[in-house]
Amino acid sequence: LAHHCFLAEKVVPARSYAIEGADRANRALAFDRAAELFALARRAEARTETATPALAGRHAEALFSARRGREAAEIFLDIAIGAGSPDEAAESQQRAISSYFIAGHVASGLGVLEPLLVRAGIDIPHDGEALRGAIMMSMMRLMQRGFDYQVREAVAVERSALTRLDLLRTATDAWSSLDPPRAAAYLLEAAPLALDAGEPHRIAWALCHVGLFLASLANEDMQHRGASLLDSAAELVERSNAVPLRGAVELARARAALSVGKFREGIRYSELCLARALGEGVGPNVVEVAQTVRLYGLLSCGNVPRLAALLPALQADARRRADAYWLVTVRLYVAHVRLLTAGDPDGAIALVEDAISEWGERRMLFQTWLGVRTAVLCELYAGRADQAYAKLRTAWPELESSGLLSLGVVRPEALRLKGITTLSHRHAGSRAEIEGV
Repeated sequence: LAHHCFLAEKVVPARSYAIEGADRANRALAFDRAAELFALARRAEARTETATPALAGRHAEALFSARRGREAAEIFLDIAIGAGSPDEAAESQQRAISSYFIAGHVASGLGVLEPLLVRAGIDIPHDGEALRGAIMMSMMRLMQRGFDYQVREAVAVERSALTRLDLLRTATDAWSSLDPPRAAAYLLEAAPLALDAGEPHRIAWALCHVGLFLASLANEDMQHRGASLLDSAAELVERSNAVPLRGAVELARARAALSVGKFREGIRYSELCLARALGEGVGPNVVEVAQTVRLYGLLSCGNVPRLAALLPALQADARRRADAYWLVTVRLYVAHVRLLTAGDPDGAIALVEDAISEWGERRMLFQTWLGVRTAVLCELYAGRADQAYAKLRTAWPELESSGLLSLGVVRPEALRLKGITTLSHRHAGSRAEIEGV
């Protein structure tokens, strides 16, 4: 009806029918359809004399829920320009930041995030010893404070405190799946503010993410403490009926399991999270990261047939949504599968290089490390020990500086590869000397 009315230039009923249809699609979790109908409603509204400021926001939210981050971000930024107050503008800008980062458009997201951080006086080092020092100091302050809290409604909390907390939360979530050490630095600044504020949803978020951070450390006591915080987060989510955070808690458990080598447990929790996404809906970033956990777990368990079966549909979906983060991640697994199933190291290396080049992100992020790992394994498979050694040696200083080696999911494999490539390189050199004699 909405389309027929629009084509007949009956724009008022077209707008009304489109909004009603979009609302029904949202309730059915058919977010792509909702986004399409909200776009139609806005086109119809543009031909009328009345405007509904909230309609653009509803369109952006539908695009965000459909995991079409770049499109959502552009609308959020338009809303921020026309916002009626600085707080409304900041809220829309933060939604744009989340949308850009979730879709892997890091440079665009940073272009919005960094000025907000500067304006708020938040100065977190990007990498190296300064970042590690910031994480250590914030961790000490948080442990000294403890995790006690008193629940309060958000309206009872000073607005400036919530604004700062929400900006730190945006930065944490933005970097979480790309640069976990930098995300941890923002998280550990945000957590005390969330606990002090007392608003249940923000507390549950803080307990969940700090629990994941501790559970991922190479320290058994910290792992137990992290698991306890995840339990506390899950209890608070249920008490406060924070339905969207249920998936986040399951995802945190999946990531924590992966970090300590419990790959099958990680797969199980990731699949619970993905099932919840179909039944209840979860944040778009939760879906992609849960898929990443599942792919990593399947590869680590050697379940290559199932991994290979999942990849074509995931790659097509990433291209359809112009999701740069998810596309580069999936393509790196495609390269790894090509090495394992076709025995084609050169073809796999070409896929890695093309994926990273298309993404355009050159910093040592988690996906960059996945690319380095696959390329090094390909060189070893091809018997090119010198090239494998050179690739890892070139990447190693930036890997150390990035802080990624602090992650349980990176450090063991990185050190194993370093040992293997060094031994292979030395063995190849000795053999060449003997053959030369």
